[in-house]
Amino acid sequence: MRLPLIDLDPYLSGAPGSLRRTAAQVGAASRTLGAYFVANHGVPESLVERVFRDSARFHHLPMRRKLAVRGAFDKGVGYLPPGDRAPAPSSYGSSRVPDACASYFVQRHEAGVPDANRWIGGLPGFKETMQAYLDAMAALARHLLGLQSVALGLPENFLNRQPAFSPPEQRLRLLHYPPREATAAGQFGLRPHTDLGYLTILAQGGVEGLEVLSRSRRWIPVPAPAGHLVVSNSDMCELWSNGRFRAAPHRVINKGAAERFAIAFLAAPRPDVRVDCWPGCENSRRGRAPAPRSFADHFAAKLQREAAS
Repeated sequence: MRLPLIDLDPYLSGAPGSLRRTAAQVGAASRTLGAYFVANHGVPESLVERVFRDSARFHHLPMRRKLAVRGAFDKGVGYLPPGDRAPAPSSYGSSRVPDACASYFVQRHEAGVPDANRWIGGLPGFKETMQAYLDAMAALARHLLGLQSVALGLPENFLNRQPAFSPPEQRLRLLHYPPREATAAGQFGLRPHTDLGYLTILAQGGVEGLEVLSRSRRWIPVPAPAGHLVVSNSDMCELWSNGRFRAAPHRVINKGAAERFAIAFLAAPRPDVRVDCWPGCENSRRGRAPAPRSFADHFAAKLQREAAS
């Protein structure tokens, strides 16, 4: 089994019949693995390369400079050094050693709203590159939500017009993984988990390491071809589709002798909006519609479970 590849060019160029065909592909991938590649997605490769260059510039800074912009996972901005989060049990495979990766979170903010980011100084062009990439990813996410809407039997503009996405919370996670020989025995680059938000779009920088868990409980290695992005559904997508779409469990193990960089665009709904499930999803494999739940409810409950473990 492998991740499906969806070519977005026909849909983005408005080819006749492409909306339904592409939405059907997104729906099929979302029901099975919950993750898929997209190609011809409209994000310039030159911009992707700039983001990777600037991510490397940041992660190669002295630790004292990075710690000056240290953040916290629950805040979603700033730097998290390796080992910052304690290991936690998971139904997808527990870890006993803190993750080896380091992260720097950058949040997209709307015009007129105070910027909550902890920007690093002394890297000319860094902020501008990240903002440009966030804008490009936000546009791609809107297209993907449109395709999800049609795959669920809803109008194309349905999800994008929901209060939960007006506006969404969107951020980048600039990830840095050490070479395999620099990790401890039994240590993951990133532990097995599902993402908290609604949708993740990942650029891998040509270096493999990502694995997705199939429904048959087999870890599937994900290649890292140039020009392809990995889209994976997150927790709120599975909850609000009442199980019709699957949140993709995944992990990262850098098996190579080189460091690995990855750029995750994390799209989450507004934290305060409660939804039981999308129209038409009341009766799914999970049965009747669940009680309404917000992203804030889910985020707090998941962090509480980790803290109690």
